[in-house]
Amino acid sequence: MNFWNQPFVKKTVTVSIFLTLSVGIFLRINNLNNVNYRTPDEVTYTYQATEIARFGTGAVKILVSEYNNDNRSWFYPSPIRIGYIGLVAVIMKMTHTLGDERAGAYVACFFSIIGLLILIAAGLKFLNPYITLFGLIFLSVSPMDLAIARRAWQDAMLGSLAALLIYLSCAITSSRRKIILYALFVFTGSYCILIKESGTIIYTICLLWVLWMLSVKKRLFPEGVFLTTASILGGCLSITVLAYIGGGFPVIIEALKHHLGSIPNNQYALIYQSGPWYNLPLGLWIVDPVNTILCLIGTITALFNGVSNLKNLDEQDYEKRFAVPGIAFFMIAFLAITMLAPHCQNLRYLSVLYVPFYLMAGLGLWRFILFCKNRKNTLLFMIIAAAVFGIIITTAIGNYLIFKNLFVDVGLNDLSVNLLKKYALIVR
Repeated sequence: MNFWNQPFVKKTVTVSIFLTLSVGIFLRINNLNNVNYRTPDEVTYTYQATEIARFGTGAVKILVSEYNNDNRSWFYPSPIRIGYIGLVAVIMKMTHTLGDERAGAYVACFFSIIGLLILIAAGLKFLNPYITLFGLIFLSVSPMDLAIARRAWQDAMLGSLAALLIYLSCAITSSRRKIILYALFVFTGSYCILIKESGTIIYTICLLWVLWMLSVKKRLFPEGVFLTTASILGGCLSITVLAYIGGGFPVIIEALKHHLGSIPNNQYALIYQSGPWYNLPLGLWIVDPVNTILCLIGTITALFNGVSNLKNLDEQDYEKRFAVPGIAFFMIAFLAITMLAPHCQNLRYLSVLYVPFYLMAGLGLWRFILFCKNRKNTLLFMIIAAAVFGIIITTAIGNYLIFKNLFVDVGLNDLSVNLLKKYALIVR
């Protein structure tokens, strides 16, 4: 009998996934209240959400007007990110934390946990339980994800919804009944636009991927046209709603221009978020070197082999072979855009890649295990298996210690690459 198909092994993996999820949830909740300093962005989001909580959506128009008339505020997040600050305002009223940055942190923690669940769903549906377990272990103790899960930033929320959008893209390309999936895809993508400006990029990449699969690979032209039309209408509706509550299209466009135009003059961005294009991969290497290597292996094999030779417990659906290369395509596309964008070398901006990054790392580790198993040497395989177990445990403990040392003990308040380079030697 195949080792991977034995009932005891399958049950052990299922229990391990549940236990790992529990640990991941505990770590995020346990680190919510150990932030000693809130960043200017967090203070800005909190102020904007507080005004909305107090005066309703009518406050957005005033906030946008204030933003446009004060050039000092252009270096900070604009109030047009209503998808995030609106939700924080709701949480403030529900938890009676008006004016408190903890409301935003609650939102971040919640969506970080949602990211864990999305990884499980995507891994079990499109890969296999072992890859899912590996990826979940790595994401549960990810220094990057733990860092943003305790902060009143929008990155955790955008990251989780981007992961959901990727999942829906995979599901659309691997399912025959897609109406509900289409609706969820359009809703999620349209909402991402309201969270942050880069939400439009995320939505566009996923839409192009799905359209390629539907129109080119599967020759389903009517479905491609339908999804394109629905996506454009959904995006336009989001922008229209934003314009309606923000004071009109010209005012919203003005706020966007002010924020984007201020970046080249932002001293923080110039000092800590600028440099050669390879700074972003270098940042991943600094924070999580083992998973950076494993993700590279997983991504390369995903592009060239898809789901072949994964040896899943169940037969892979023929259609699902498109999902894994699609995840790899999204990662490469978004990473390339971010690397080439000026003054954007911050691992917070890669939060949309956290879930696929660790899924691909899990896939990379699984490919390594299969490679060793195929050597037909049982003793060697057992030695390699023990080594893999050691790598998982050592990496997990090491990553959590990096988070504790860098972001809790040292008190690093951002994930900009030059800041990480400056302080990384302290914890090595």
